[in-house]
Amino acid sequence: MRNGRLKVLYIDASRGFGGATKSLSLLLQGLRTIDPIVVTHQYHDIAQKSYNGFPIYRVPQLLHIRLYNRLHQWIRSKIPFLPVRRIALKTLNILDRLQKWASIPYILWIARSNRVDLIHGNNGFLTPGGPFVSRSLAVPYVVNSRGF
Repeated sequence: MRNGRLKVLYIDASRGFGGATKSLSLLLQGLRTIDPIVVTHQYHDIAQKSYNGFPIYRVPQLLHIRLYNRLHQWIRSKIPFLPVRRIALKTLNILDRLQKWASIPYILWIARSNRVDLIHGNNGFLTPGGPFVSRSLAVPYVVNSRGF
């Protein structure tokens, strides 16, 4: 804690604009004694609109939500043989997860260079990077769980 203000790294690994992003945006607007730093997987325009005025680090993704949805729909409509379709959908899901976990070194660099005091996983316990970065830097990790 520097200058009596807590530096918090918020990790938003949402795939599209929805409740998690909106909740975090509203939370950040209400906090006055915390210096937030946001890491997001959101599109640039959504991130700027949601987290305007806060430091934002965007993790670009090759397999973004729109492409993921198009590929998912294409697989469902073009691959009639069920076992092959299941394998294709599972592969797509694995690729999506891998790209999020591949962002961990970048998130670790952000947290270390900003000397954060706390890490907040906005997408539940398995927010990509949260637990690992927290352990690596010996800072507390908290999560926001909705709907359980």
